[in-house]
Amino acid sequence: AEYMGNDLALESARHRMPPPQRSGRFFGAQVFDPKLILLQLATLQCIFYLGLGLGIHIFSSLMSLAPSVSFIFSPHLVELTTTIGWTIILSFVLNALLIAAALRFVVERAKNCLDFAVSAHVFHLLVCWCYAANFPDSLDWWLVNIISAAVAVVVGEYLCMKYEQMDIPLYTPVQTRENDD
Repeated sequence: AEYMGNDLALESARHRMPPPQRSGRFFGAQVFDPKLILLQLATLQCIFYLGLGLGIHIFSSLMSLAPSVSFIFSPHLVELTTTIGWTIILSFVLNALLIAAALRFVVERAKNCLDFAVSAHVFHLLVCWCYAANFPDSLDWWLVNIISAAVAVVVGEYLCMKYEQMDIPLYTPVQTRENDD
């Protein structure tokens, strides 16, 4: 009878404890999900062009230039010697930081940051190639895009690693209330 009493006490204690909280952030083996990957790529590409467009708009306004779509897609405009070139370069720097933050929220895995950031820049290369009707051969354009991708990867991996290393709460302590008197 005494043994059963202990079982009842344990069962009673279990009912008083709240169920363990699951945060949904376990980074174990990754399952291949093509739909998710395509959605992540599309989301990141949209953020890439929205951020680049916003940066070009901001820096064009500051430098009294009329913003143009060609600022985004014309490789020959990226030059270290012109105001338009510096507008584009500053926009890419700002955009690299935005892409890094987006990697943290869209991709969430440090080991995938390189793949997604480089994919966004390769897609941009293809779009620029089609827009300009010739392969980008400007050294300045290549330097800006390679540095932008590198900054996005390094900062994105850092942000994702910080996120991955956060403690996962296994339980929520029971809060006891003092006498309501």
